[in-house]
Amino acid sequence: MGLGVALSIRSALGTTPVSSVPYVLSLAVPGLSVGTFTILMNVLFVFAQWLILREGFGKRHLLQIPAVVLYGLFTDLNLWLLSGCLPDHYPYKLLLALLSCAVMAVGRKQSGRANRDKEINGFPAFASSYNAPQCPAVGWVIREGRWMLS
Repeated sequence: MGLGVALSIRSALGTTPVSSVPYVLSLAVPGLSVGTFTILMNVLFVFAQWLILREGFGKRHLLQIPAVVLYGLFTDLNLWLLSGCLPDHYPYKLLLALLSCAVMAVGRKQSGRANRDKEINGFPAFASSYNAPQCPAVGWVIREGRWMLS
């Protein structure tokens, strides 16, 4: 999925919703990369899970941290590998954006297969299922809130 993020950024037509906040922050703070902000944001989500669950926070929840570190590192690696890819013409930008969508779809499908457990599938999935009886829209609010912040 790091390749999909890198392709979307290099297309210069926008970025994926999951990396929109880290991308905007990387533009605001030149010393830190998209991957670094991705890691920091998702570690904050794990911390929020710990605050909510307390006793129910198990070791398996911590598996999110190495996964997001790899995701951030691969995002930065792919951005570096694609650093010479600066499309000038709109059809080429559109091709990169469509390729990004395809790569992200495959990556999301694969991560869905690997992460059937809600605690390992990220904070929005956790929050929406944890608060389901009280407020079923919590996951949607978190996902859409990240998009609106960017």
